[in-house]
Amino acid sequence: MALAAGLYWAALLASHQYMQRYTQDQAWLRVSQMSQAVSAQAGTMLSGLNYSLRDLAQDYESGDSEAFGRAVASVQEAYPPGTIVQVAVADAKGQVVYSSLAASEPPAQGVSIFDREHFQAHLKGLTQGTFIGRPVQGRVSGQWGIQLSRALHHRGAFAGVLVVSLSPQYLSRQLQAIFDSPRDVILLLREDGTYLARSQNQDRVLGRQLPAKRVALFAPDVTHGTYEVLASTDGIQRMYAWSRVSGFPILVSTGLDHEAVFGPLNETIRQSLWRNGIGTLLIFLGGMLTAWLAFQRWREEDQRVQSEERFHLLSQEVPGGLFQYSWDPAGHYALSFANPGFYAMHCIDPDTADTALQDLAQRVHPEDISALRRSIDEAMRSQGDWACKYRVQSADGSVRWLQGHARPQRTDDATVLWHGYILDVTQDESLRKALHESEERLRLTIGAVRDGLWQWDREHDQVLWDARCYQMLGMPDQALGSFTVAGFMHLLHPLDQPRVQERLRRHLEHGDPFRVEMRIRQADGSWRWIESRGEVTLRDADNKAMRMLGMHTDIQERVEQTHMVSALLERGSALVLVASHRRSIVYANARAAECFGLAAGALEPQCSFQQLHPSSDSFDSFASLYERLSLKGTVRTEWALKVKGGHMRWFDMQGALLDPEDPQGNVIWTLFDVDARHQAESALHQVQQRLEAIIEKFPSGILVTDDAGQCIRASNAMLVDLFELPLSATDLVGKSPPPHSSPGTP
Repeated sequence: MALAAGLYWAALLASHQYMQRYTQDQAWLRVSQMSQAVSAQAGTMLSGLNYSLRDLAQDYESGDSEAFGRAVASVQEAYPPGTIVQVAVADAKGQVVYSSLAASEPPAQGVSIFDREHFQAHLKGLTQGTFIGRPVQGRVSGQWGIQLSRALHHRGAFAGVLVVSLSPQYLSRQLQAIFDSPRDVILLLREDGTYLARSQNQDRVLGRQLPAKRVALFAPDVTHGTYEVLASTDGIQRMYAWSRVSGFPILVSTGLDHEAVFGPLNETIRQSLWRNGIGTLLIFLGGMLTAWLAFQRWREEDQRVQSEERFHLLSQEVPGGLFQYSWDPAGHYALSFANPGFYAMHCIDPDTADTALQDLAQRVHPEDISALRRSIDEAMRSQGDWACKYRVQSADGSVRWLQGHARPQRTDDATVLWHGYILDVTQDESLRKALHESEERLRLTIGAVRDGLWQWDREHDQVLWDARCYQMLGMPDQALGSFTVAGFMHLLHPLDQPRVQERLRRHLEHGDPFRVEMRIRQADGSWRWIESRGEVTLRDADNKAMRMLGMHTDIQERVEQTHMVSALLERGSALVLVASHRRSIVYANARAAECFGLAAGALEPQCSFQQLHPSSDSFDSFASLYERLSLKGTVRTEWALKVKGGHMRWFDMQGALLDPEDPQGNVIWTLFDVDARHQAESALHQVQQRLEAIIEKFPSGILVTDDAGQCIRASNAMLVDLFELPLSATDLVGKSPPPHSSPGTP
């Protein structure tokens, strides 16, 4: 009996140990596969954002703000709402010059990211391509964001940083949806341990890092691993598996609650030991106790089955498809495990699992089946990793792009198991196709803007024009064929040749921008204004320019309009000033420049209107005219201004908004000199005052009337006293003379 009891307990303890090892192995396998699957999904998302960043940077560096705006909108629409907090651009000094949160107007003055990690990384050249910065609170958005940034360059020099802020809250919600238990966790980390997102309690960790001891577990030369640790954030002991995100300095760490994994089993084992201990003491009671022990053994097995069912339920919730492919030494192969997502992605009925491989071959696109088979054969031959991208067709004829990856594991019996996953990358392929279509639209747009294209092969000194260049000059297509730069210079107006040659030389030798306005002889011998822009596109090993590409734009109409406006402003008799709404003078015609001692034409730098006013009070009072301009659009006044030499002159000033629709826009002031009239009126006023003083102090009564003697023009107090009139001398002005007085006599 003792031997039988000993054998029974040995078998029982071995069973417990087996269950513990099995549960532990399954938990590690489960958390490892989860880590790899989430890592692959994160890599797919980051790859898409990386492509988007690169394309946005190219659009911004091209200088086409409308194309850049459309690209920003396209990127925001390509991802679910809330994924991207904002797209922003900072110049080389760190000043934010663009934000998608305020695309219609520039950001507020003083918003700078010069001190931010992602800006300094590009400024100091510490990284190439896309840099993933720490989560920070945006100074424009006020929201937490993971900063994905890329350096901007202008003519080879650092010109700023393009930033896409990815919402950590969005990532946290996506990670929360993967695990059922709130005690399980998924971490998205940088390689230095900085938290990017956490499925639970994210607000406790944003802006922080893992402890240094945990970061040391992520060996640089290892792509994945496992560890068990007590989390400092919430005090939960977890089993962690981590994987690197391919192509990015990012880690994904998934953790299962140790208590949730082993708690039910340990409780079952504890109960089993207790009950079996009692059963051993009472084993002599016979068959009833033996039957009861068998029942407990059945319960233990049921717990194991439930644990396996939990794993299968979890595998059903993982995004994408999980599978296990086996190949034994005898050459037999089989799809030993596949979750429902695997069958759904391949449009296969899960009930036909026995024929899954045959059904899979029927669903794969005919053009991809050969490449898929070759990749499988190569993985089996080398017993290495398997990776392939292919298409599958559903029963309704729709096509879906899938990408698969698996890693091998050799078992003790020499069987090789490939553990892998399948991801749906149809959206990525759609984005790639959209990018190609966008490039094609760009090519068509260039043809629609009606600019002419030219190229210069400097090595052979050959200049070629397209049909539009000839059309601008009224020439048949290719009328000149290929010609030299000297031949091109011969077509230019003699006054323009030195300037064009100097601009071309500076561009070739120093890289200065080549943009010049010039006159080219047309087919009828007349001259036509053309703007030429170009850039060197190929240099040899000695940095010598070999090829140059550019565009011609017809600016004849614009130049004629400019000349006409200039003639109207310069040849009129009026003084003309153009001022901003801040009362800074931005333009003065020749007459105004001569009168006020300013430079003629556009003023750079601008000068304040205050320097034309005799005092600060005069300048402050002048502001009221701008208020009337904002309301009515025009204003007229007479004002004394300080002219060249420092003395004052009076001007009749008429102001009008250049753009009636913009009350805060520039104002054009037309000034006429009325100083002579003001001086005459002042002298007349002084004579009148002296005459009134003489009349008032005259020793007898005086009455002055009009020629008809019907209206009093002046009188004095002596007259009022003499006639005893009821009115004062001042009140008599404008009234009829007294009846007993004679016109012009006392």
